[in-house]
Amino acid sequence: MAMAMSDPASPSPPAVTGTQSRPSTAADSAISETFDDQDGTLCYGDERQALTDYTKFFNNPSMSDVKLRVGDITYNAHKMVLIRSSDVFDRMLSGEWSDSARKDKKALEELCFSCNSSDYSDDDFSECSFDSAIASSSTFIFDEKNQEVELIEPYECIEVFPRFLKFLYGCHVVLNRENSLPVLVLADKYNVADLRQVCIRHAVKQIIPKLQLKEVFHVWFQYATKCYHKPLIGACVQALAGRMDDIMSSDEWEQEWTNLDQEQLVEFLCSSDLRIKDEFELFRAVERWLNAPGHPERRENLEVRLKVLLQYIRFPMMAPEQLCEVETSKLVHKFPHLFVTLLLQAYKFHCLPLTGRAANKDFRTSNYLLRNYTALGWNHRVVIRGFHELAKNCELTSRFQTRASAYPQTVWDWELKIFPKGATNFDEFRAVLQANLILDQCRPIEFYISLVDNDQILRAVAGRKNFTKSRYTADTEIEKAVSLGELNAPDSELLCGANVILQIMIRPVQ
Repeated sequence: MAMAMSDPASPSPPAVTGTQSRPSTAADSAISETFDDQDGTLCYGDERQALTDYTKFFNNPSMSDVKLRVGDITYNAHKMVLIRSSDVFDRMLSGEWSDSARKDKKALEELCFSCNSSDYSDDDFSECSFDSAIASSSTFIFDEKNQEVELIEPYECIEVFPRFLKFLYGCHVVLNRENSLPVLVLADKYNVADLRQVCIRHAVKQIIPKLQLKEVFHVWFQYATKCYHKPLIGACVQALAGRMDDIMSSDEWEQEWTNLDQEQLVEFLCSSDLRIKDEFELFRAVERWLNAPGHPERRENLEVRLKVLLQYIRFPMMAPEQLCEVETSKLVHKFPHLFVTLLLQAYKFHCLPLTGRAANKDFRTSNYLLRNYTALGWNHRVVIRGFHELAKNCELTSRFQTRASAYPQTVWDWELKIFPKGATNFDEFRAVLQANLILDQCRPIEFYISLVDNDQILRAVAGRKNFTKSRYTADTEIEKAVSLGELNAPDSELLCGANVILQIMIRPVQ
């Protein structure tokens, strides 16, 4: 089991004047003098101990003024605790809930437990639990006379309700693979923001990376997209991205791909982490999704739907011959006005030398970001993870191949040596390109290296180098566009999360 804990909420201090700052931890000192003022010194006690003491009131009849009945179990609770943590409980217990929400008990049970049959597998859990949680967000029976509230919950949520309720008292919860999702469902249903963040953080770090991909797709991705938990969506897409070729085109994943909602499809199309053959195959997969026989509704308002999806297809990343093949698509013939500008920009991108691409501000949007393409091309994408955790003087090497010419399709081997935090003789972010074979003749090339995030190209440099038998390395001079000070800044705009992302394009010079 793993322990996930949220930061305890700070007590609200009285209104004061002057500058206030909190001690690093409350346990370090019971009293902290934070400022001098005519009103005195603002002091804090041990918050962690206070929360620990507060936990003793969990399911304790002492001072209890309301009972919660969940399944066959009744819990002694305290209105102040429930209302402080959840605006849903606030409305429920204050009488603000509409009478129409207080439905017949039998009808509620049929609604909430209809999808909790033992015939369902684990893969069905997320959609059933999610639908019932949303449908039952106002399903309760409040006996005002006896101050007892019966909450109608799915079976999975009944099992974890003690953990959920105890979190409201002590601000800590024990999470594991089996209980994290139902606890998150309860946190969403009752709008407990602290617990929601704890569950999502635990799932992203401890659960999603260790699950089988089918479970990630059918359980966590379905729930995350329906509730729009962005960090959870990102973690699921990241986990699935490495098998994206299979998900798009294999028989094993055909049903999952064709049954994606449009919003779920867009989440994949937005990602630069997809490991796919090339962008053209992604376009073909979107065509198959639109024409899926089991979803005739997608052909209704096709123009509107297509306009949304096309903005996420990176046409400039296709080869010119692939762009010509796109023009033969039935979609292009039916809606030429949706494709003209996109294809024109892609052709323009290919017509320019790499130095021209780097100088053109129009070529900085997400359409010009690489994905993790596996087909042999002219480019390569590198992700440097955990930049702030890297040691000074460390050297990272990324080996890759590019085409040597348009025809015949011969291969060039390269190494990109990256010094993210400088070296012994320089304090700069540097990237050095090295030809990884013995050259019998000169190899003149042009290169275009850029630092990017998920949305755009942030910084870029381009140039020309001549590789020979004696000169087989070349400094890309990216330090002229990216300073180490900017990267080391706590909230650096040049980082994508905690990572640095580089992409490099290489072309031979005739």
